[in-house]
Amino acid sequence: MKKMLFFLLFIVILIIPYSGFAQVTWTSTGVNGLWNNAATWTVTGGGATTPGITIASGNSVFVNHTVTYNEAGDLTISSGALLKIQDDTLKTIAIDGRSIMNYGTTEIRNAALVIPMFQTDGTTPANGSFENKTGGAVIVRDAYIEIAEDWAADEGSTRSFIRGCLYTGQNYSNNKSDDVLEEVCVVVANHSSGNFEVSCDVGTGSIDFTNVDIRVENGGGAVNFNKGTVSGNISTIYIGAGVGTIYASGDETGTIAVGYYCADTYTPNTTLTGGTDNCTLANVGCICDIALPVELSSFTVEATNQGALCKWTTESEIENLGFILERKTEGTAWLEIASYKTDDRLLGHGSTASANDYEYLDVFVEPNTTYEYRLADIDYNGVFTYHATRKVTVELTPQASVANKFTVMPAYPNPFNPNTTISYFIPNKDGTLVQVKVYDILGNLVRTLLDANQQAGNYSIVWDGKDDSGDLVAGGTYFSSIKYGKENKTIKMMLLK
Repeated sequence: MKKMLFFLLFIVILIIPYSGFAQVTWTSTGVNGLWNNAATWTVTGGGATTPGITIASGNSVFVNHTVTYNEAGDLTISSGALLKIQDDTLKTIAIDGRSIMNYGTTEIRNAALVIPMFQTDGTTPANGSFENKTGGAVIVRDAYIEIAEDWAADEGSTRSFIRGCLYTGQNYSNNKSDDVLEEVCVVVANHSSGNFEVSCDVGTGSIDFTNVDIRVENGGGAVNFNKGTVSGNISTIYIGAGVGTIYASGDETGTIAVGYYCADTYTPNTTLTGGTDNCTLANVGCICDIALPVELSSFTVEATNQGALCKWTTESEIENLGFILERKTEGTAWLEIASYKTDDRLLGHGSTASANDYEYLDVFVEPNTTYEYRLADIDYNGVFTYHATRKVTVELTPQASVANKFTVMPAYPNPFNPNTTISYFIPNKDGTLVQVKVYDILGNLVRTLLDANQQAGNYSIVWDGKDDSGDLVAGGTYFSSIKYGKENKTIKMMLLK
């Protein structure tokens, strides 16, 4: 008997470590930013250096930085696997022309998931859907979702979306799945004949609304409640110019308040029909538009002899904290170049019905380079809303401007290994002493990168992760102090080992 117990204990000891070893976790580092590049990930539990096109059962992928999925096939999250996109500053996983098949769990918290609606030429619709398969679970909180084609769900799956915006190029579909939508704006961009559709058999699948806005743009689409359990309230339903339908048929339950679009120059021919059972569609009249946190009337980027000048005008603002401006070049990740947190020019006006003008001059640009810019507004709840992108080609080296002030860019890349670049702009005051120094987290001086007079203009300096003695420093958090005359700015850097 004792021998048998010892044998069983020996087997358990062998099994437990092996089971733990089989669970692999990939966590983004902020370096490189490409899904199939080993520098993008730290890996625990063994396994491959990148997640690949299939996240196997028991494995997890944590996207805490901007990551671009660039594999040759669709991304599959297996049953029992986890994909979690999360970051305080709202980063994006961008999957160009590829679909996501979710059999496991996908979480998106204070972040963004983008399967671009358009190719890089800005005109041709891209392929790509998010399909929540049977047994799959999607949990979304305070997020921005952009899907090229369908936001789809199969029978036996669940989706919970609380606070944020969902843009689909074709359809929002609920095929006998269980959905919860709360304080969400759903936009069906309707490249051809996109619909917002609920198709649930009685007792199988449901959808619960709380303060939801639904927009089917460009006309020709429909909002369909075709059987199943429908409950809660929809603030507005918008059908774009053209023939569109809002209808309920079959065995729905619940009450839905519906409004349809109209304008001074357009008489809608939207058909409104009621269900045959317990569902009531109450026409609440003409809804001219859905109130967004910030309504832009224009957003332009122009190449000038001083840099790339970004200008935008808001028609109205609702609880707007401010703006964040991001930039990238072809093949690179989005980089935050300006924020309301550090630049008062990007602070919002709270809630106002008046128009306001904003501008930002990006002086850290190179000649003969094409840049793409995107703008996001942030409301009082910390929810980000991205607006359309703009491209500009800079042909000349920017000249120093009297109007600009001392500016320091975030270190890039960050986190980094082995090098990072610190960029700054000096206004038109010649011969001023500039000091660039690196300190550790305790305030000890690690490296003096520059201590000299500099003329007005743009400058970049590279730190190679070494101290003043030429020795490599340990991984961790460091700070760079850039001092210009009496002004001093500090940026945070993370060295990975």
